[in-house]
Amino acid sequence: MIVGITGTRKTPHSSQEAELAAKLAGYASAVGDDGLIKLYHGDCTGADELAHDFGKMLGYHVEVFPPRIAVHRAYKVGDVMHREEDYPVRNRMIAEQCDLLIAVPEGPESQHPRSGTWQTVRMVRNLKKPIEIIKGDVW
Repeated sequence: MIVGITGTRKTPHSSQEAELAAKLAGYASAVGDDGLIKLYHGDCTGADELAHDFGKMLGYHVEVFPPRIAVHRAYKVGDVMHREEDYPVRNRMIAEQCDLLIAVPEGPESQHPRSGTWQTVRMVRNLKKPIEIIKGDVW
């Protein structure tokens, strides 16, 4: 099973952080045909960074899809490091390869329609894959 992550580059609210940790812990036993539970993220600060740390603690095989523009990078080291890509390209790669997407947005789609988080959510919706949106107590 591959869990994709997308989310705010800001530090997630504590309620979002707690919910993300709980969801990742819940999926930690969902091993795929290859004997691994995988976590794919885009290596930005904020939600990606947090998911990476939780995933490593929980035994996930973590694959990192870093952005070409480094200003928001978290510089996490995964079990697999993919080459740097433009944001839309790496978001598409995560969307196409994940079995499930967990999104930790800064706020509602109506207030952030151009965010990479919501663009990735829309990609996954179009692919008809499951999505879990973590709102926490933020909105």
